[in-house]
Amino acid sequence: MSQIHLRYDIGLGPVEDPANSQLLIQVQENSLHSIVADAEGQPLHFQSIQLVKDPEGENPLVEWFSAKKEWMQQWKKVTIVHWAPEATLVPAALWREEDAGELLDLQFGDLFKGIVMADHVPVEEAYTVYRVSKHHRKAVESSGGNLHQCHLFTPWLSYIQRQPKADAGNLYLYFESGQFALAVWKDQLQYIAIIEYNVPEDVSYYLLKACGQAGLSQQEVVLQVDGWIDTGSSLYQELRKYFIHVNTGRLPEGMELNGEALKDTPVHFFTPLIQMMSCVS
Repeated sequence: MSQIHLRYDIGLGPVEDPANSQLLIQVQENSLHSIVADAEGQPLHFQSIQLVKDPEGENPLVEWFSAKKEWMQQWKKVTIVHWAPEATLVPAALWREEDAGELLDLQFGDLFKGIVMADHVPVEEAYTVYRVSKHHRKAVESSGGNLHQCHLFTPWLSYIQRQPKADAGNLYLYFESGQFALAVWKDQLQYIAIIEYNVPEDVSYYLLKACGQAGLSQQEVVLQVDGWIDTGSSLYQELRKYFIHVNTGRLPEGMELNGEALKDTPVHFFTPLIQMMSCVS
């Protein structure tokens, strides 16, 4: 049987009425992050787990979703957000469903034989086209129920669109283990991708390259950093080495979290989930 390692399990308030509460789960091949919020969007519970596959067992995503089938059917709304690196935006005017797989093959190659999916992104008048593994898709569908599925880019871009923008441009970063999502904004969206990295220097290389291509000054551009990055880490210090304006994500105006429940856990670990929940509610 696969192993489930609990990274965080933080209750911020009682979940008294699941039938009027919302659940959002961000799904990766080896991890799951979830947030439960009440009808007004106030976070009630955060959880993050790491999945380790048993070589002789079933895929851990399938195991987890199958075990949670009854639990997932109690919520008013369930949103599944796919963190899938093979993803691209296609302008709505050029969108043709029959071309989706070929577009991904051209950009990422055809070695990964996954399931092609697509979301409409109204704020960009575009479609997010992406590919997930068969295990990934099977896991989500095994839970049954009425699920809304989308790629990370779809709610994340809705959030980014609503944020105040710096005249010098903005870089939005969302970190996961060994990967980060990057959105480059200067007057409009210039670039968006999920990028793998091995060492902190890989991240600074990609960011400096993105700034050069978009004509942004590293002394003036504003970075917003969210997700699994510690402000005391060598990765964060690498960002500070090259960029002056580096900020971690903040809660939406008027929202407060139970500080005693969070203890010393940085809020920006969970701000992406809060941001996405606010865009799918």
